[in-house]
Amino acid sequence: MPLRESLTRHVSTVRRLFRPLDVGALDALLAHAPAKAAYGDRLQWLVALLGWVLRPGAPAVGEDAERRHPATTRLRFALQVLDRNPEWKRAVATTLRSTVRDLDALELFCETGLPREASFLAEALERIAVRLLPADPFRAELGTALLALFPEERHADWLESLDDETLGRIAELFRHGEGDEAEAAPWNPVADDVPDALLLLASELRATGLQSAIRRRIGAGSFRELPFFGLTRAVEELVAAARGGDQGATATAAAAFHERLDACARALERANAHLDEYGVSVRIVYLLERMDAQIRRARTLSAMLTGDASAAFAAAFLARLVRDTLARRQLRALFETNTRLLAKKVVDRSAETGEHYIARTREDYREILTAAGGGGVLTVATVYGKFLAMAAGAAPFVQGLLLSANYAASFSVMQLAHLTLATKQPAMTGPALAARMHKAETREGLEALVDEIVHLLRSQVASIFGNVALVVPGVALVALLWQVAFGAPPLSADKAAYTLLSHSILGPTPLFAAFTGVLLWLSSLAAGWFDNWLVFRGVAPGLARSRRLRFVFGQRFPARLAAFLEHHGSGLAGNVALGVLLGLTPELLKFLGVPADVRHVTLSTGQVAAAVACQGWGALSQAPFWMAAAGLVSAGVLNLGVSFALALGLAIRARGVEAPQRHALLEALSARLRQRPRSFLFPD
Repeated sequence: MPLRESLTRHVSTVRRLFRPLDVGALDALLAHAPAKAAYGDRLQWLVALLGWVLRPGAPAVGEDAERRHPATTRLRFALQVLDRNPEWKRAVATTLRSTVRDLDALELFCETGLPREASFLAEALERIAVRLLPADPFRAELGTALLALFPEERHADWLESLDDETLGRIAELFRHGEGDEAEAAPWNPVADDVPDALLLLASELRATGLQSAIRRRIGAGSFRELPFFGLTRAVEELVAAARGGDQGATATAAAAFHERLDACARALERANAHLDEYGVSVRIVYLLERMDAQIRRARTLSAMLTGDASAAFAAAFLARLVRDTLARRQLRALFETNTRLLAKKVVDRSAETGEHYIARTREDYREILTAAGGGGVLTVATVYGKFLAMAAGAAPFVQGLLLSANYAASFSVMQLAHLTLATKQPAMTGPALAARMHKAETREGLEALVDEIVHLLRSQVASIFGNVALVVPGVALVALLWQVAFGAPPLSADKAAYTLLSHSILGPTPLFAAFTGVLLWLSSLAAGWFDNWLVFRGVAPGLARSRRLRFVFGQRFPARLAAFLEHHGSGLAGNVALGVLLGLTPELLKFLGVPADVRHVTLSTGQVAAAVACQGWGALSQAPFWMAAAGLVSAGVLNLGVSFALALGLAIRARGVEAPQRHALLEALSARLRQRPRSFLFPD
């Protein structure tokens, strides 16, 4: 019985943890407005009052309630209660004004909801700190106050839905009893802080826009021709005209200021276009996004300064502040926004490379078979290089380095010899496929895209067949020659048996194969990133013009080196990255206590073939071989499937392909499979 009571008590505690807070009755809240209390107590009371208004499931009461938001109906009811109780209304109005008076409006206008830090990394660390160590919501800073008052996205939607009549009644409540002697000091800091906020925003925009990293990408003729140069002067002229009360001069100054902001926005567009063409830096993308947000905020503040802001405009501005404040707490949104161009640049490079791996004609099909066969022959050396590295008896980290060097050298030679390794293709061909998905809006475009997928899958089959068809006899031939030369097989009986067992489908082979697919995809990202880095830094042109290289190696060498980097740089970077990932990642994970390994279908096929050759052909009739063969099939499917899915998914997100296009593609692909299944394996 005591156990049952204890469980009941704990369940009740958990339920209270997730139950909405009890904000209290409306009459009690309105009757006890803490007009003379400390700021934290006043804000806490206001949070409770808005909690009553905004709580889900608010009933619709009163006339025309069906046309209003439920929270609006509750708010109008509260205003009616205050109209019937003048003393409550005076205390509530005094509490609202004193709360607004204590808030920092300058921080509201030029910081709240905008990126605050000067770099992407600093902003990311700031957001992590905010999530892990939330700020005190009851301090006199409007950004934290907004989070306490409107903690959900739906609250911003409600603010935008408020009608003019309700907004007018809210404004009247704020002004109620405003002339009391006790409140002689002004309570609304907006009028004084808007000009200062505009000047501060313009100064930050000017300083950022005149940085050399931004100037080079805008392409202005001279320093003073940049639109950011005259921003502060334009703001000063606008503020002076507004304070002078001359409506004509104010309108002229406002038009000039907005024209200047339009020019700044066009300059940002040119900078983004430059990044898209000549390489991407996350730091510069972050600065451009920050400047764009500041330009939008400056437009809003200028409308408030010139008196163009209505009550509905103010409500929409407050809703925008709420959304921006909530967005500033989201680390994922920051990364997605600022890595979008980088992801697009990476997948664009992969798409260009992936074009070489798609066979559309019989001649292309034969070329891929030939290149894959050559890759299979070279993989023979890679397989035995792996056996030698593992037999060296080195420390795990050193063994990982030896394996990485073996893989990287083999893959790089394949790249330079124009040979093919099957499992490298999907990570490259996925972006090439995504590049055509925008053309699938018409029936003809959709059919062409399905044809492209069929060509792609057929190319994968040809590559795997070419690799395996020559790696198996090549490995067996080397084992035979080794036996003749040294009188013993290259693998001991125990090592051969362990090799077959470690590749069994009943073991972790499928899991390791999927993990290898992730590594294959990461290597394609490394290739795309390196290509972007070469372009962004202008490495090739710099090498081509190097006087020292010309002096040491001759006049033609720098140009040839630059051309080599442009043609082979990203491919070699991807090959080296893949070698390091395959060789070192398992050892590092084992150090952390994670029993990981890689299962690359071509390399694994060579290892199994070596084990069978060392055991004798009688091994083909035994269960361990067939379990290993099934494991190789799963490795091929998972290597290709996982790397292709990850590459295609990243490319789709980077290019903004919508869900309807993806669904239409799946339906058309299923129809093609039913009608012409042979086309997925062989050219027509």
